[in-house]
Amino acid sequence: LRLAKNTRNAATKSYVSEPLRKFNETISQRLQAYRDSGWWHQTFDYARLEGRNVYGSDGHRYVNMITNSYLMLNTHPRVVAAAKQALEKYQSVSSGVSSKLMGIDIHREAEDTIAKYHNAEEAILYSSLFLGNGFMESTATDKDLIISDADNHTSLIYGARLSKAKRLVYDHLNWEDLEAKLIEGRNRDVENIFIVTDGIFSMDGSIVDIIKVRELADKYNAVIVNDDCHAFGVLGETGQGTDEHFGVEGYSDIVTNSTGKAACGSPGGYVYGTKDYMTYLRHFNRHYAMTSALTVCDYAIIREAFKILKEEPEHVQKLRKNIHYIKDGLLSEGFDITGIRNSGVFSVMIGREDTTSEIHQRLLQQRIACTYARYPGVARGHARMRFNVNVGVEKEDMDKFVEAMVTVRKDVGGFPEVLGNAIPLTRGDPAKTKVASIRCKNQGGMQTNFTRDLLTELLASIKVRTKTCLQLYIISQRYTARNAVTNAVTNGTKANISKALQKFNESQTKNLQAYRNSGWFHETFDYARLNGYDLIGKDGRKYLNFMTNGYLMLCANPRVVNAAKMALDEYKCVGSSASGKLLGLDIHRDTEEIIAKFHDAEDCMLYSSLFLGNAILITVATKRDLIISDSENHTSLIYASRLSSAKRLVYKTRDMEDLELKLKDGQQYNPEHTFIVTDGIFSMDGGITDIISLRKLADKYNAMIFIDDCHAIGVIGKTGRGTDEHFGVKNYSDIVTNSIGKSVTGVNGGYLFGSSDFITYMRHFNRQYIMSTFKSISDCASVREAFKIMMEEPEHLQKLQENIRYCKDSLLAAGFDITGISEAGVTTVYIGSEAVANKFQNELIMKSKYLIAVINFTETGRGILCAACRFPVVARGHARLRFTINGGVSKQDIDQFVSTFSDVRKEMGGLPEVRGSALLMTYGDPSKKIVSQVLTLNK
Repeated sequence: LRLAKNTRNAATKSYVSEPLRKFNETISQRLQAYRDSGWWHQTFDYARLEGRNVYGSDGHRYVNMITNSYLMLNTHPRVVAAAKQALEKYQSVSSGVSSKLMGIDIHREAEDTIAKYHNAEEAILYSSLFLGNGFMESTATDKDLIISDADNHTSLIYGARLSKAKRLVYDHLNWEDLEAKLIEGRNRDVENIFIVTDGIFSMDGSIVDIIKVRELADKYNAVIVNDDCHAFGVLGETGQGTDEHFGVEGYSDIVTNSTGKAACGSPGGYVYGTKDYMTYLRHFNRHYAMTSALTVCDYAIIREAFKILKEEPEHVQKLRKNIHYIKDGLLSEGFDITGIRNSGVFSVMIGREDTTSEIHQRLLQQRIACTYARYPGVARGHARMRFNVNVGVEKEDMDKFVEAMVTVRKDVGGFPEVLGNAIPLTRGDPAKTKVASIRCKNQGGMQTNFTRDLLTELLASIKVRTKTCLQLYIISQRYTARNAVTNAVTNGTKANISKALQKFNESQTKNLQAYRNSGWFHETFDYARLNGYDLIGKDGRKYLNFMTNGYLMLCANPRVVNAAKMALDEYKCVGSSASGKLLGLDIHRDTEEIIAKFHDAEDCMLYSSLFLGNAILITVATKRDLIISDSENHTSLIYASRLSSAKRLVYKTRDMEDLELKLKDGQQYNPEHTFIVTDGIFSMDGGITDIISLRKLADKYNAMIFIDDCHAIGVIGKTGRGTDEHFGVKNYSDIVTNSIGKSVTGVNGGYLFGSSDFITYMRHFNRQYIMSTFKSISDCASVREAFKIMMEEPEHLQKLQENIRYCKDSLLAAGFDITGISEAGVTTVYIGSEAVANKFQNELIMKSKYLIAVINFTETGRGILCAACRFPVVARGHARLRFTINGGVSKQDIDQFVSTFSDVRKEMGGLPEVRGSALLMTYGDPSKKIVSQVLTLNK
């Protein structure tokens, strides 16, 4: 490990590995085949927002049929003003830390506002609903069963796969098949059954019949999980979503929602429920505990948007009028559209990918900003034009859209007749009767056999083919042939709390109580307030911040804060509320370009979270490949490996001998590509991967190195370029990901950089990128400015590195056994067993009011804030105190920290002796020799 120190000042040696060349050639070939097939999808790129208007790179205004911000609250003056006021108040863009460890006041206020809106006890906000739907991994155990709709959103599918529960899938909206799966599940004698579904399905606008599902759930004692993000703000008299649309309340037991859709168009997602269940998720859901919190702007946006939803119902009413107007116009022109009448999203089924791509390009030429869905967004052969209706389009825009559709249909020689061919709306079911029945239900809920032939025959008989007559016929049929869905809306709201939910909530309360009784429980340092570089507790005291991951403290840099303000003024909106694949704003692409420049790379792509960014492994590693992972990799890397179709092996952390054994073992699979997956700096102990030894092994066995360098970039290396630069080499790491939630700005998010073809391929095929809302405008502006500062002002890195050396030298001089290399910004003091950690934690609690390893107040009235890490963040029996050192603290602050820590150690009677115990830095290796070696080189 100390090779790092010897090579740090060496001249940087550039390198391009043979496995990477081979891999890039494979990606380029795949991409070319994709282009040749006619599937190529051109992103509506370098667009510009000005309030509700969207302009293309050609300077022309486009009709916006692409945004998911149905109510366009992302452009509401109150929402934009709230974001700016938050920046003024806090003089910082973020806390740079996980929400589990610290909740700033505006964060908790946003969650309180959401809970109040839904009449729930509590809500929990995630940085992305893609992560929020991962709540299933900590909710469903190996004693449970998950039964999912076949057309569920990818995030629900992945959430279910990451859980230990048994899994079954029922045909899309097929209640007979669902009942069959419920019977099968009950025969397995499971503890809990979860029926998992979307409310409105995002690819076609169809709706779950929540009344029927509730009947089946009650019959078989199951809990309903509903991702209601495309129904919330759209369906129901007040926009409450699926349940309100059916005239019921509480039929959906567990509800998740996205803030990136109707709510406000800002990235994020949430779950709401009982206080005990939300507390349980905060402590045990890794998707929440191991990701950076949202920014102060995001929280302000969300909080204000939910107030508007409550106070201004006219937005929902305007949206419904626009939805009806557009759909009536399309139906009157003979288009086959999917989805229920009130859904804000709908599709025109095409089938063939090449035909759909051509239609999309022609619509762009007509200045209609829209998208089309094809694999991997939908199954192969199910390509479709997909449109979102919003309140920002006016009558002339909607007329222009319908006219453009008519023109393009004529230009391509007509759209495929869905009813008369084998393009079904459900995966795996070619029955035309099913397609017909779905279309009949979707088109206003009619029970009649409604076809274009019927209309043509009728019109021919009366010799009238006018648009007006056709509209009148459709509208009259729609309102005279209502189905159960339409009738349900007029019923009085019926409240319901299922027995299955009661049982589930009781089990969560018991789990939480057992956690409290075990002594593991610790409260979040809550309702804190940021004031530039200072952190203020809810008691009004200032705290020394040894918890933030924002090592350079650029989150509070005036240039960064002002850049966010200026972007809000310039764009007059807070975000695009669309995937980065579908709509790339100029500020999005500018930010990606400056990151690529920083890393001397061809291209770069931003994610709303590095947890999602690391999931590129799911896309790049196929069933013909092999992934070999370090045993202490970040959870996001572990989950991505599990979700990929590649074969997997695990080596003992930073053990090159064991890695070589695994590389030899892996040869039996004859993999096309082998990926060695590792962190650069390991986040739970500050250890580093030996990139030189790793490169030698990778070259020897024809493998690529995939490295998450988020705790190294901006911290180590002469210019802060991370692990490779730290070792005096360049490009030894083949694929590199990084978080912008660490050194860069503390803003949640992540990125990947590489060759132009590789990044382009990922933009088109990585589901985590395609199917999640892109970063907000203020976030992009903050990140863009931060990278400029990193390139222009090296003094921030110098100050950080000086603080790290001084702090670690002081801790070692005081006799503390600390982990990690001397240059890492993160270090830990091992405690070990939860019982010992609990005793130590309780003594710390007695010194302050907070339950988060807050070391006692000094005469200056300042506390020391750091993190106590326990399961599930680390393995059981490996509890530790974790400190992160940043550029915002002074030497006086560090002296105070070390002095206070020493006093507490003395009062506690000393800390556990790691060297003489079985508390190891590796999960699977009981050798005390490893610990001894690590401690020796740390000193």
